[in-house]
This record gives sequence, structure tokens and C-alpha cells, in this order.
Amino acid sequence: MASEPKVDEAALSPAQYMSRARALAADPEARARLQPVRLVLLASYTTTLFEPYLKVEAARQGFDVDIHHGGFGQFEQALLGDEWRAKNGATEVLVVMMRLEDLHPDLGYRVYSDAPNDAFEALGDDMLARLESTLAMFRQRSQGPSLVANFAMPEQRLGTIFDANLPGSLTYKIPALNRALLERIAKRAACHVWDYAGLVNAAGAARWTDPRLWALSRTPVSAANQPLLARHLVRTLRGSLRPAAKCLVLDLDNTVWGGVIGDDGVGGIQLGDDHPGKAFKDLQRAALGLRDRGILLAIASKNDAAVVHEALATHPEMLLKLEDFAATRINWSPKSQNLREIAAELNIGLDSLVFFDDNPVERAEVAEGAPEVHVVDVPTDPALYVRALEGVVAFDVPTLTAEDRLRAQSYQAQIERRESEAQAGSSGDFLPSLRMEVEIGGFSALTAQRIAQLVVKTNQFNTTTRRVSEAELAAIHEREAGLGVTWLRLSDRYGDMGLIAVAVLTKSGSDAVVHSFVLSCRAANRAIEQTLLAHLAQQARAVGCTRLVGEFIPTPKNGPVVDLYPRLGFASDGEAEGGVTRYVYDLANDDLVIPQFIRVTLTPARDGDGSRSSPA
Repeated sequence: MASEPKVDEAALSPAQYMSRARALAADPEARARLQPVRLVLLASYTTTLFEPYLKVEAARQGFDVDIHHGGFGQFEQALLGDEWRAKNGATEVLVVMMRLEDLHPDLGYRVYSDAPNDAFEALGDDMLARLESTLAMFRQRSQGPSLVANFAMPEQRLGTIFDANLPGSLTYKIPALNRALLERIAKRAACHVWDYAGLVNAAGAARWTDPRLWALSRTPVSAANQPLLARHLVRTLRGSLRPAAKCLVLDLDNTVWGGVIGDDGVGGIQLGDDHPGKAFKDLQRAALGLRDRGILLAIASKNDAAVVHEALATHPEMLLKLEDFAATRINWSPKSQNLREIAAELNIGLDSLVFFDDNPVERAEVAEGAPEVHVVDVPTDPALYVRALEGVVAFDVPTLTAEDRLRAQSYQAQIERRESEAQAGSSGDFLPSLRMEVEIGGFSALTAQRIAQLVVKTNQFNTTTRRVSEAELAAIHEREAGLGVTWLRLSDRYGDMGLIAVAVLTKSGSDAVVHSFVLSCRAANRAIEQTLLAHLAQQARAVGCTRLVGEFIPTPKNGPVVDLYPRLGFASDGEAEGGVTRYVYDLANDDLVIPQFIRVTLTPARDGDGSRSSPA
């Protein structure tokens, strides 16, 4: 059962953390089931006391972390040698933690000025420069992600009561510095801000540090708060290394509204702005907030469909409407079966579903019948529902792309496309009727996050399932002049589907090799595959290649692309090392072309700003 950690599991004493960390170290079989990660901690303070907390919290999220602690106050120096490098093929993750007051002890007492070039400005410029230098050194030797802690307000400050009235105070200067940090981080591949400042504020800044512990060990986090830090950092780590869940599946009775609608009727359910209906209405608000962030919504409810539809359409306090749900299963079947059907309908894996149901019996049935699903341990008090939803780590993503925000509307448009396809006489009639427009371009900072998201998350329409990081994709694109990483956006008469395809093309002698070909299943079998491969053939000819070589590595999930290359005229070239099947297209041929009913616009990679060139 892929369940979220329970609250009581998190409430361990320091002694219990130490004991569990020792037990984990002594159990190689348990660690072998976890994903190995080399965590490189570079800080302006001592981090060694965090180790048992980080190891235990990481194991809860499926990671076996091997931690390297850089010397405190050392950043660039710590990366000069090889001591920090992973020894076992683990993913290397850099965590950089700078505290302003560690580098400027007078910060909370003497840095108050409206002057543009005051001491704080100089300090901020210096810290950002050091951060960029550290990140660059790490990237030269590792393709792993980097997490950079933002800056919290110093605990020790003078005259804080009226700081909000002073434009030159730290109340305004530190948020401005954090915005500058984000701007710099956003430009770097696989670099993310770790919201350390938000953690400190949420936990209580006044009690975050134990002055005695700081004096003894230069550790700025009290013993009571070290588990919170570890949990927050590991959650951030998980979000940067693993794809997020795609769909929240909701029960209805006593979950989306209070009461049982079959017994109480539409007018008898609890839903409104006062107790007890407020808790359920707040959950609906939270669900819509997730939908705004690109999470699909679905229903799995044992109910009468007609009554549910009436409630969603007519109840005056109902925020969720039927059109907000990408899939619904309102029947009396086992919910594990309904979840499997929802996943199939949405063309996503069961591990992309998060199930939220107040009934522990239903949750147990899903855990048994569909163990891949993330099952939320829903509290008995509806007032805590939103907090439980906020705690779902499977929804964490470092950034939101335009495609994320459009996903819910895109699935609604997909339903309309399917209806139109069912009415069409043949695919020859249907595809031209879509009036498809395609934009093709190269890797850039603006598209990097979405490209990496597709490559990492796509399982079915993925020819090799090679999980290439954002940093590795950037390096490939820079290295492969004229080839590299190509993306494709699609829109049609039903709407914009966003960036839905990626190809990685590398040169080997006179061959152009399709290292990876990834397409959102929502756009499969619409001649988009042919369009992108025809464009890749043009690219390959332009750099003097004579053959386009497609590679295929079979997996349990990528059956939909098993015939991609033969279907488009590639000839089998046998199986290469590592189970890779190769298919070859002779570029002297000219029968691999872009279909006439697809309008293509090319966006040069150097533009980087979304500007378009003339139609191809």
C-alpha cells in the first residue's frame, strides 16, 4: 500500500530516531529495497546532528541516503576533491544552506539603511555569487539536482515591532533577496529552492534555535526542530527526484459533503460556510486548488449516479461540478476495480492516483486490491481533511509548467475529441477535421522543466524509458550541434494540448540516433509521431547524416510503441548490447514526410522566448 506516513509515525523521540537509524544501517536487505541517494550537505553551520533524522525520514519516503557533510562555512572548497562523490551509482543531490547571520554577525543589529549600496546589498550580492559558483562547480561533475535553502529572518534582531514601517529594514530586504535567489536558481537546470524560510516561519521562528546548542556545536536548529527540518528537506528531495501523482480520486459521502446522500437527500447533506458543513466545503476548495495546479480530479463513490449528478448541479453550496472531474465511477463495484478503470480511462498508471476516502474499510480494500495507489490516511475529524490533503507528498512538484495548469482543461477537451472520433467515419476523415497545428523547437531554459517532466514521467509512449535529468538533457543539447533535444507542441480545434512530445537525437558517425522518443499518450495515433520523426530526418540530413536510427528498449509498460519505427518505414537492424533493438531509415529516401493536414511552425532554439518563425 503506497500510503502517506501517519502522524503518529512522525512523532518519534530523538532516541527512537537514533535507534531506527542504527537498525537501518545494520539491515542491508532493507536498504537494498530503497533508492540510493548521495546527499551532499554544504552549510554555513554544522549539519552532522541532522544525520539520523535525515536517514530515517528518507527511508520512510523510499530513499537510502548516504550523507556527506562539508566543512561548515565551506562551499566551493568542499567540492574540489572526490570525497563527496557517490560510490555506488547513487543519485548525487547537492543541498546548500547559507544563513545570513553566519556570514554577517551584525546582521540583526546594525544593517538598517535605505541606501542602495548598504552592507546588506553587498552581503546579498556576495552570497548569491558564492551560491552560483558552488552550483556551477557541482554541475561540472554531477548531473544530480541541487536544492538551495532560501534565507530566513535572523532570530536575534533589534527593534522589530515597527520594522514593517521601515522600507530599509530586514522585513523587506530579506524577501527581496529571496526573490533574487529564485531568479538565479530558475535559470539553472535541475536547481530548486528549498523553502527553509517557510519551514522556520511555520515551526515558529522564536523557538527554532536553541542558543545553548548553537554555542556548543554551531547547530542553529534546536533538537526539537531537527525532525521537522529532516522531514521538510526529505519531502523537498522526493519532489525533485520522483514524478508527482496526477489524479486525486475522491469519495463523496462524508468526504466531499457530510452525510449519506442516498439517505439524507440532496437537501439534507452537510455543506456550507458554517459548522459542520464548512469542513467539507473547504475540502472542495482544496481539491479545486489542486486542479488549478494540474492535478486531475475523479470520483469513486458507491452511490446512485443520478442523485450525485443532481447534487453537483443544483446544491447551492456545491463548489465542485461534474465538469471538474476527468473521470467518474459512481456505482456499487469494489473501489479498487473502479480505480483501475479510472487509471485506464485517463491513460495513467495506478501509482499516479491518490485515493481520499473517509471510510477505513474502503481504504483497506483499495490497499489490498490496488496496492500501487497512494492511499491517504484520512482523519476521523473532517476539520482535519484539508490538513491531510496538504500532507500528501505525492503531489509535490518543484515547479508548475504551462502544461500542468492546462491539464484539467486538456482532459475535458480530450473527451470531446473522443466523441468526435467516434462520430467520424474513419481516421482519414477525423484527423484532418482536428485542424492540428504543431510548433517544433529546441531545448531552452523556458522549455527545460516541461521537457524533463515528460522524459521522466512518461512510461507508455516512450521508446527507451531512459530517465534523463534536466541537467543531462541540457548537456546533450549543448554537445550535439544541430541535433540534441527537440520538443513539439500541439493544438487543435478543441484547444491547446501544450508541449506533448520530446525527442533526443545524437550523432554517431554518419548515423543520427534517436536516443529517446517520448509522446503524451493523449496525442498518440494522430500522426504526431510521423510529424516529429520526419522533422528529425530533416535535422539529420542537415548535419550530413545518411541514416536515422531509432532505438527501442522494451519495458512492461511501453507496448504502445513496439511497432512505432516499423510502422513508419524503418527497417530492423537487429538487437544491440543491453537489449536495445535498432531500426534504420535510409535518409536517401523521402517518403517520411509531415502529413499535409498538420500545419507546422518552427521555433529556433536560440530564440528562447517563444517567438515563432515562418510556417514550415
